[in-house]
Amino acid sequence: MMIGFGDVVKCNSDGSFLDLDQRIAGGGVIRDHHGKWVAGCFSGATGDNEFRAEAVTLRDVLRLAWHRGFQRVICEVDYAVLVSTLADIPAIHRHSEFPVLYTIHHMLRWV
Repeated sequence: MMIGFGDVVKCNSDGSFLDLDQRIAGGGVIRDHHGKWVAGCFSGATGDNEFRAEAVTLRDVLRLAWHRGFQRVICEVDYAVLVSTLADIPAIHRHSEFPVLYTIHHMLRWV
């Protein structure tokens, strides 16, 4: 069962990092307040760590939600390091993934 009402959607994302190829990949899904699938996306790029994989994937699913007109979003990610970094605004400004983290913050209206 979905938690949320009306124009609120839930975004789930999960990123992955393959050290052998220095590649990141991930996917995301958007569901409405009834739990019905609305849209999904796949992200792939070069990258050198799991943090980047998780952050880029979250950013991409949030972009998709915004593109679809959803700006009230509940996010679910399984990478605690990303969540704690996003909660620490001063740390974001010093982080090597600042552009990605700033975009996430902006879309979640945290800044």
